[in-house]
Amino acid sequence: MEDLVTQLQLGIFAFGDYSSHVYGWLRFDGDSLVSGSYPHARESFYRLSGPVLELICADGDSVTARFELVQRRPLLFHGSTVGLSNTLYLREALSLRARPQTTATLTARPAVLVNSAPKSGTYLLQRAFFELGFSSTDLHLGNTSLHDNRDLPRDASIHRAPWAHEATLAIGLLPPFLGPGTVTVGHIDDVSVLQTFIDAGLCVLLVVRDMRAILWSLFRFKLAVVAPRDDADHHWRCRASRLEQFMGFLSYHWSRDILHICNCFRSFASFPDVPLLRYEDLMAGALPEATGHLMEQQLADSGGTPAFLAALAAARHRSTPTLTQALPHLPSFTPEEQEEIRRLIDALVAGSSLAEVNALFGYG
Repeated sequence: MEDLVTQLQLGIFAFGDYSSHVYGWLRFDGDSLVSGSYPHARESFYRLSGPVLELICADGDSVTARFELVQRRPLLFHGSTVGLSNTLYLREALSLRARPQTTATLTARPAVLVNSAPKSGTYLLQRAFFELGFSSTDLHLGNTSLHDNRDLPRDASIHRAPWAHEATLAIGLLPPFLGPGTVTVGHIDDVSVLQTFIDAGLCVLLVVRDMRAILWSLFRFKLAVVAPRDDADHHWRCRASRLEQFMGFLSYHWSRDILHICNCFRSFASFPDVPLLRYEDLMAGALPEATGHLMEQQLADSGGTPAFLAALAAARHRSTPTLTQALPHLPSFTPEEQEEIRRLIDALVAGSSLAEVNALFGYG
């Protein structure tokens, strides 16, 4: 049986009170330190003695809460605050299985986070890093949750019902688990969460695309791959014409996906010293000089920019989980339907806040 201490140190835990709410998320590090989504002196250290787990105050001595193991997989502890009769829990929200390897071969390579606006080449870049010899964590990150795609096929099926393998947790606790030579993908738009990955020393790459192309690609992708989440999501797909479907897509996804994409653009603009990749440049196989210089610094031990561009060229000829034109059930559009929808997209972007967002990265 796996050592309980080891299992504890491989997880991120929800900490809360059954009578109220989740206080936050905790990580138990190997030096008896507790790292939390909220700094609090009462949860600074921990001690595990058999099945009994104690949280210790910042003074290193005072026990503030005591728990006992009640379930092994996933880990679950029940307990209470010392001196109170409340009912606390520590529930494993995610098990990372193994701490990163630190062999000489791997330490020369950074841990990479490809953080993109949706439909901007997320899995194209993941594939490029495969070509460079990186391994995937198979985690897809958001601001406050992730999609755990481990043990799932690396194809479009991971996007069919992504909420079915979603875990809610403090994403900022993940960096220590993302080891050298790994690549992780995400769509994080929270500046403070992104900053935790940068501060942890990850090679963070930000990726954008012309908003007009994003809307067209996202519409087709939702139709072809993603299952309806509710009746309203199903309803727009059943409209009579492709144009009516697109209008329904905009109505349903404006507050769900499209505003999130806008937030990604705005957040990315806050990081001028982080490599910013445009999908169009990736497809052309060339990077602007400033971006190339930043990439050279980040990937110096993996062959730098030339090796990255060579890997990218190879990746463009490989299938990915989101390569829209390769999807087996991609809906057909007549040339007239395509033109009608593209005219609408052009007018929408030009006449809304999307124009300002698009202009942040040079899209006219």
